[in-house]
Amino acid sequence: MRTSLLCSTFLCAALLSALPTTVATVPASAQTPPVAPADKSAVPSGQFLVAPGQSVGPLRLGMRAQDVTAVLGAPHSTWTFLDGRRVYRWFQPPNNSGVGVGVDVTGAVDRIWVLNDARYTTSTGLHVGSTEAQIMGMIGNPTQSMFDAQLHLRKLVYGQLGLWFSIQLDQRYGFYNQVFEIGVIPPANSLARR
Repeated sequence: MRTSLLCSTFLCAALLSALPTTVATVPASAQTPPVAPADKSAVPSGQFLVAPGQSVGPLRLGMRAQDVTAVLGAPHSTWTFLDGRRVYRWFQPPNNSGVGVGVDVTGAVDRIWVLNDARYTTSTGLHVGSTEAQIMGMIGNPTQSMFDAQLHLRKLVYGQLGLWFSIQLDQRYGFYNQVFEIGVIPPANSLARR
């Protein structure tokens, strides 16, 4: 696991500690083409809905880690940080498609993300496979835009909404120049109270 995001402020470093530190990509040959919802009525509810600052499908921020495993089963992998935070992943090669969660030291979910799965969609129709222009056209400029030259990705963070998108910038992988990861975190104003 490696992260080399170019940020210059302490706030950026604090926000990054709340974001997943794993980047998993899918080779273009193993990718299923994304399907964009035709209109808002085609946006899924419940099982595949990404609700900024709240949930991804049935997983909600604040849930206990054991409640997540009760919903999804045993994770494919876990990672424990030195400070006691944990990451659980329900995706693995070769597809690297699925869900991940991060939990704080108390075991409460503080971030959820979906990777390489176009079924998950926001209520505005943004999904894995959306472009950066589509994102900005729907919800405006991000609070932060971070470029990682080593991992060939750009992360667009909407702190006030509690939402981020990762854009794949490596032509070798599926979803090139498109969103390959969508995540939710507590909105920025609630982070200040934590």
